[in-house]
Amino acid sequence: MTFGEPRSRSRINTSLASLALVLSVVLWLFVKLTQTPFASSVSQADARVPLEIMKDDGVAALDAPKTVRITVRGSESAIRNLKPNAISAWIDMHGLREGRFLPLVHVSQPPDLSVVAVEPESAPIRLEPVVSEHFPVIARLIGHPATGYIALAPVLRTTMVDVEGPRNLVDRVHEVEAALTLNNNDFGVMQRVLLEPCDDKGRMIGGLVVSPTHEIVTVNIVPAVRPRLLAVFPYIRGTVPSNLRLDVSWSPRFVPVIFSSDAAARGLSLDTQPVDVGALKPGVHHVVVAVRVPAGGTLSHVTQVSVTLHLRKARARRPKNTPPHANSRR
Repeated sequence: MTFGEPRSRSRINTSLASLALVLSVVLWLFVKLTQTPFASSVSQADARVPLEIMKDDGVAALDAPKTVRITVRGSESAIRNLKPNAISAWIDMHGLREGRFLPLVHVSQPPDLSVVAVEPESAPIRLEPVVSEHFPVIARLIGHPATGYIALAPVLRTTMVDVEGPRNLVDRVHEVEAALTLNNNDFGVMQRVLLEPCDDKGRMIGGLVVSPTHEIVTVNIVPAVRPRLLAVFPYIRGTVPSNLRLDVSWSPRFVPVIFSSDAAARGLSLDTQPVDVGALKPGVHHVVVAVRVPAGGTLSHVTQVSVTLHLRKARARRPKNTPPHANSRR
């Protein structure tokens, strides 16, 4: 009769149980590491975040970067589900008025992630007081009207506007420009245009606020030339003796004239070069004289006028209170 057999079976059962436990742990680790890798893997990513400058009213912040780069670390699922507005960056400049500063960049902590780097950690910022000044508005035409037409001087409703911004930028402003664009127009244009501050060389200056922001500009487009038919009168110079009478006739009496731009609105008649009648003897005289060229106009094919001067004895004047057929015999 033997007593060792039960003890041997007990040891075998214990070994099998230990082996089963080890196998179960290995299987769990295998499943954990191979079937759900994103749950335990760690990664990092960079995000560009807008930089907000917190400051007092009446102060402008210059030279600061628009964005900062923030490096975050965490699980791949957390990085993959990171929303654009989950991270914010700011600089606190409250209580500061003017000068150059190098403040720290503050960053909010995103959920389930760690911030490991901020670039730059400090941002150079220049603070300047905000000022406002008055400047004249100047209209400028861009482009050209249609062929054969010209643009008259632009008309503005506003002559002065306010420009507000950092002091160093406002000091550079020379005038405010209202630019109107022409695109081969053959008719008048009324356009609402943006007002833009410029320096003394006509270069735009950004970072300023113009009030009002827009202006209505009106430009009349007219034909480059305007034909008109004007009356012409000979210019008679000199004195005719009292016993003579002068009758004047001429041809043509109307002359075609071509005016440029708005010059056609000037003058209703033309005259000629002087015709001197002081030395003329009684009789009929024919002269040809040139027509004076009007200001802003051009004579077409008619440049001269034929003038006929008839100088003859004047009729004797009757004494006052004398009947037409009074008998002078006694």
